[in-house]
Amino acid sequence: MNKRNQARPAPARNSRQYSRANARVGLVMGQDIDFGDIGAAESIFVEMGVRLAPMSCGDTQYRMGAPGATVSVLPTAGLKDVLSGGLAGIVVPSGEAAAGSEDANSFDDLVKATKGEQLPIMAFGDGVSRTLDALGLPHDETLPAGVLVHKGVRLLETADDLRSAMTVFYRSAA
Repeated sequence: MNKRNQARPAPARNSRQYSRANARVGLVMGQDIDFGDIGAAESIFVEMGVRLAPMSCGDTQYRMGAPGATVSVLPTAGLKDVLSGGLAGIVVPSGEAAAGSEDANSFDDLVKATKGEQLPIMAFGDGVSRTLDALGLPHDETLPAGVLVHKGVRLLETADDLRSAMTVFYRSAA
């Protein structure tokens, strides 16, 4: 009996961190992406166990970084992952969309397919208007910091709003 107790791994120090379900969510890439007024969103995704997989709506490679230190970001997820259940939803951050009508049509197709699969869509900054426009949903000129589109539209104004909205990705991942 003593040997059995010794074989058990030590309990995790931060049980909150390890008790969260992991969810893989697509991050729609663009130039100079950010999360608008909820600037801490990226760290909140990590804290809540949501893994962001870069997605592209065209053949564009995205280059980011300071002068002299450029990093290319290649997509690791796409529309096929939405349709196959490989993603728990998508996130549309603020940032300049890739130029070209083909990319715009691909973005609209991605957003519509995600909604059609009944998966959540989170959008931030000017990504809110792009997302709502793609879905044909009305919106005011003054937009909230973020929205969650899933069984309606939920406004996300603060980091706490974002944390409470994250549970929708866990339900979708199951």
